[in-house]
Amino acid sequence: MDIRQLEIFGVLAHELNFTRTAERLNTVQSNVTTRIRGLEEELGTALFERIGRRVILTESGRNLLTYAERILGLLDEAKAAVCQTEENPSGNLSIGAPESVLTYRLPPVLKVFRERYPNVRLSLRPDQLSATRQKLDDGRVDLIFIIDEPIHDQNLCVDDLGVEPVVVVGPSDHVLARRKQIFGADLQGETLLLTEAGCCYRQRFEQALIAAKVHPKSVVEYSSIEAVKKCVASGMGIGVLPQISVRTEMRNGVLAPLRWKGPSLTMRRQLVWRRTKWISPALAAFRKTLATARPE
Repeated sequence: MDIRQLEIFGVLAHELNFTRTAERLNTVQSNVTTRIRGLEEELGTALFERIGRRVILTESGRNLLTYAERILGLLDEAKAAVCQTEENPSGNLSIGAPESVLTYRLPPVLKVFRERYPNVRLSLRPDQLSATRQKLDDGRVDLIFIIDEPIHDQNLCVDDLGVEPVVVVGPSDHVLARRKQIFGADLQGETLLLTEAGCCYRQRFEQALIAAKVHPKSVVEYSSIEAVKKCVASGMGIGVLPQISVRTEMRNGVLAPLRWKGPSLTMRRQLVWRRTKWISPALAAFRKTLATARPE
């Protein structure tokens, strides 16, 4: 097993297409096929299933991918450690973030970062919070930018970037939008449109309803913040979302903020990396950019 094999395997594992993999690696498809076949023969197991024109990772392939990404990441660190400087960082920087952060918080920061450090190759990994944390633990990303409860973990380093307001919203003509304040009891019998289970602000909101012994009419779960917003605006129910994600809709009167006076739903924005992680010039540069170009 050599580094080139792992590089080809890693690209194919994400592309799941031999032609696109060859194009990305600037090689011929037959070379990709030969390298993968040699790797499978050496390991004594199939890494991919070929079903017609489809290519699918096997369980062995998924297991190898975790290690391959860690090995290739360490190789990049080794190269970066001897080749780059703090003034001119280069190499790869992989960042994990939930949809709300990636869509509404990171773009202005990334724009500044790209202008200042054009030699750093950024890789963004959007996912749900639980999966984002798992990728950090597995070493598949260098750091994560998340909205969550304050993190206290001796195995992690955390930059606290400030508060993240979370709001309860309804359609602009909802009767509760006219109230000066609402509590959990006011949501008795309402339909709630919420992000996926495991979301930190959803958990805190549901805990507040449980404490108030409130039973909603129904809870509809979405994987997309945009879907929640559109369904709330159409009158299907009440949503709970980061304020920044609905700021435009509230300003335009599409959604109405409900003046929640129950337990605080405010979260913290946090940049997190493993304590054992080498602080590369690229990672240091990203932290510096966040300090001077906060994603407000």
